[in-house]
Amino acid sequence: MKNTANRINNNPAYDEGTAKKLIASYNEKGIEFLATSMASNSPIQFKKALSEGAFDLISAEQQLKLSGVADGVIKEQKFSALLAPLDIPFDADPRDFVLANEEIAKKTFGGNENLQAIYQSLTVSERSEFEKSYLQKANQIKADRQLQILTANQIGKFEVAQKTNEIFKNFDKSQGTYTEKLQELFPNDSGIVEQLVGYNTKVGNGTANNISKFDANDDIMKLIVSDKINTAYDKFILPGETTPLSIFERVGTQLNTNDVKYLNNLLSISNEEGFKENHTKFFEFMNLFSLEVAGSAALKDLDPKRDDRLSQFKYIMYSRYVQGLREGKTSDELLKAVKGNKSFIAYDLYRFIPSMDDVYKNIRDNIKGNEDLPEIPNENKKPTKKELEDQLGRTISISEYDELTKGN
Repeated sequence: MKNTANRINNNPAYDEGTAKKLIASYNEKGIEFLATSMASNSPIQFKKALSEGAFDLISAEQQLKLSGVADGVIKEQKFSALLAPLDIPFDADPRDFVLANEEIAKKTFGGNENLQAIYQSLTVSERSEFEKSYLQKANQIKADRQLQILTANQIGKFEVAQKTNEIFKNFDKSQGTYTEKLQELFPNDSGIVEQLVGYNTKVGNGTANNISKFDANDDIMKLIVSDKINTAYDKFILPGETTPLSIFERVGTQLNTNDVKYLNNLLSISNEEGFKENHTKFFEFMNLFSLEVAGSAALKDLDPKRDDRLSQFKYIMYSRYVQGLREGKTSDELLKAVKGNKSFIAYDLYRFIPSMDDVYKNIRDNIKGNEDLPEIPNENKKPTKKELEDQLGRTISISEYDELTKGN
């Protein structure tokens, strides 16, 4: 400022009065610039200088305005210091965030006397503002942490499913899966490797495809859709069970190889948009139409072909359903049995419905050495619609079928 004053005084174009006015104006503007900068960047120093009269050349209105700016910055600095304990790294122990959150909520700040003093310096209105800022930041961090956990779980879920698919793609039925390959795919999880080695043994001795329980499959699918199972190696309990087992551990007693591939595929696509809604509707469809395919509930535990029929029906229907969705059809178009709906996936449902004669024959053949089971009388046996169509060499309507079989 001194150099500026000298330049003005030495300029012959200014008389003494003009020079004084220019110097006063430059001094005021320079001080105002300094005050403005300090109010935003060094608010505490600004307040001290203001109280000592360092900015008296500035108008009272401007001093009041800059004082408000400094107060706002000081308040935000206090809030930032008080809320800093919430900034826990995502890879730290989650309990650290919980503890920090509780300390701020109780206003004890972990026993930190400096933070306690800062909080005590807040005015009543500032404490109210702080509470709002605290809740907003805490809730946002909670949401971010939950999203990160969810995202990590979903990524891990997808990766495990993809690696398992790779095992199936490279699977040699004669030799099974090599332990070295498993350890390469899952280097940090001996539990998964152990389950796959056990599965490999079952494939090798031929027990992997012994059985496929439709009801167990159905229960597992529902757990996948509701996000209760994340990988084919997670252990869980089904209704009526007491020991938790994974999908792979159920092979040979409840599931076969095709079942595992199908369930693992569900896991691999469970993050896709619309997965839950589309599959929930498909399972509702299965619950309804599988009753016809299952046959008599009274013969459930005796019918040896029941699970095979239901599994075949499920896989064929699911294949048609997925293909229909890929073609842009809606789930309602594919699953609703309404007149004129040519997209209905179970258009040939009658093919999967067993005749009681076949069911009884299968039961009889399955019970070896039992000669007391009576033969099914063939007299007045009512033919099925398909049997009549085969005899006539053409398709017939329901009303025509009823007329032709009247009296049987």
